[in-house]
Amino acid sequence: MTKRKQSIQKQGGRPKSRTHLFAAAWIALMVTVFLHPPVYGQRRMWPTPSEPLHWRFVGAQGNRVSAVVCDSNDINVYYTGACAGGVWKSSDGGTNWEPVFDAQSSQSIGTLAIAPSDSNQVWAGSNDGLVHITRDGGKTWAKVTPPEMPPWGTVSMIEPSRFEAGRCYLAVDGHQENVRDPYLFKTEDYGRTWTRIDAGIPRSVLSYTSAVKEDPVRKGLLYAGTANAIYVSFDDGARWKSLQANLPHVCITWIAFQEPFNDLVVGTNGRGIWILDDVTPLQQLTLEIERADAHLFKPRPAYRFKARQRVDSAPNDQSSGWPAPYGASINYHLKNVSDDGVQIEILDENGDWP
Repeated sequence: MTKRKQSIQKQGGRPKSRTHLFAAAWIALMVTVFLHPPVYGQRRMWPTPSEPLHWRFVGAQGNRVSAVVCDSNDINVYYTGACAGGVWKSSDGGTNWEPVFDAQSSQSIGTLAIAPSDSNQVWAGSNDGLVHITRDGGKTWAKVTPPEMPPWGTVSMIEPSRFEAGRCYLAVDGHQENVRDPYLFKTEDYGRTWTRIDAGIPRSVLSYTSAVKEDPVRKGLLYAGTANAIYVSFDDGARWKSLQANLPHVCITWIAFQEPFNDLVVGTNGRGIWILDDVTPLQQLTLEIERADAHLFKPRPAYRFKARQRVDSAPNDQSSGWPAPYGASINYHLKNVSDDGVQIEILDENGDWP
């Protein structure tokens, strides 16, 4: 027996090749990593990336938060409302909170709103049909519920006016109590008196209102959403017209404005988010324009964009929305449309082609 065979017998196995040695070293390395994850800058980066992150509780304790609003004039001031009742205020960006609504009887806060014209004017709407207002930043509150409020109606949206300090709009949803009619209210005296402004909305089992919004440019131009449609009013709610177009007949849960682009944005219950690009024609539309044979609306500012696709986005993603029309938009009104179509020529200030 050769010396090499003798050494193999003494070791009790086959010779250890380079492959075996490499595999053993790799297993030892993996075991070490799993048991002792590497540390980079005092953060353990693997195998759980979220492990070094730390959540910070900012309040308010003991309730489900149902409404949060930030003061547009001071980003450190926040108000939050809870489903079990109560409103809390923070003046330092959420680090500390104080209760400011304990003396009120409202059982469930559903929505909050701060008046754009006065940061101390805060409105609170509840899910049990009550409306409150404070004009001193939460120190004192007054109950200003409209007398025609449906019993146990949900105050789904409050819209303080940016044009007048005491003006405010309410949208009330009563369908949980089988109240199917729309309920839209307006006050011009901080809630002392209220006026119903929903007479022009057609009644049906799906006509209960869930949203109301004031146009940021034109006073008296309002938008309202029901359980199956959206409407527009040019006379502060006295009359309403359909603004449906190609929008699916679905519950409108929220209405907002993308002010830099003058776009109207609506949130729906089940059909995603929809945008009405450029409402400039609605803001400029008058009775004289409707009666005119032709009118060219002043265009909004146009922007140049370069489309980019995220690296991690899936191709042909069915959940992605439709892109906005590119370029400058030209809006016009024609009383009678010719069968030959419309031709638009763009000239410079001297009447020449640019």
